[in-house]
Amino acid sequence: MTIKLICTSHTPLMDFCSPPGTTEKHVRQVFQQLAEQVKEYDPELIVIFAPDHFNGFFYDLMPAFCVGVRANAVGDWDIGKGPLNVPENAAKDLISALYDTGIDVAQSWRMQADHGFVQPLMLLCQDLQRYPTIPVFINCAANPLPTCRRTVALGRAIGQFLFKTDQRVLLLGSGGLSHDPPISQIGQVPPEVEEGLIAGRNPTKEARQRRQSRVIAVGESLARGENVVAPLNLSGMKNC
Repeated sequence: MTIKLICTSHTPLMDFCSPPGTTEKHVRQVFQQLAEQVKEYDPELIVIFAPDHFNGFFYDLMPAFCVGVRANAVGDWDIGKGPLNVPENAAKDLISALYDTGIDVAQSWRMQADHGFVQPLMLLCQDLQRYPTIPVFINCAANPLPTCRRTVALGRAIGQFLFKTDQRVLLLGSGGLSHDPPISQIGQVPPEVEEGLIAGRNPTKEARQRRQSRVIAVGESLARGENVVAPLNLSGMKNC
């Protein structure tokens, strides 16, 4: 068994807001280098850890963690389409192994994977079907959040499961600590916005476009140095 780890940020604003100087060129070059590493490694299994931005998971039933047995790309920001190549038996075996170690993850047979999952897979693999991939959702947006301690326990349990496999495994971590996306919080928004956080699946094309336009506007403001959504606050990392 061999394990390779790649951790990367994700942002759909890559195609809408360009940072100054050579930053964008450097970022794209690094992604290309990572894609070449993935191709050379040729993983037999990918396990990707990613959040959601109220595109696939909502407050009507919000798990701390969820393993996808079947999964489809939401298609937000037009990044990737169709099903992920999830090995169902391996995903079910992982869920059972997690239960055996006391990690009570949710399971989804119809996971909707947004750009948090799909963008890294497209940038590094160019195709959602190329490699067998198990998606693991971690709630990073809908308060209250799982603790760092519990998240580390999840990772350790998954690692123990993978160490027993005879495969080349690629672990992908998708996220970022350098920014705070403009995501509405329940209890702090008007009722109509709150309803979207609770049951906002399958929005109309127009509704999704309005939402994405607001995010682009914030990104453009940040790129001009006019606004900071929220500073990086390490003191908020509790229960580590």
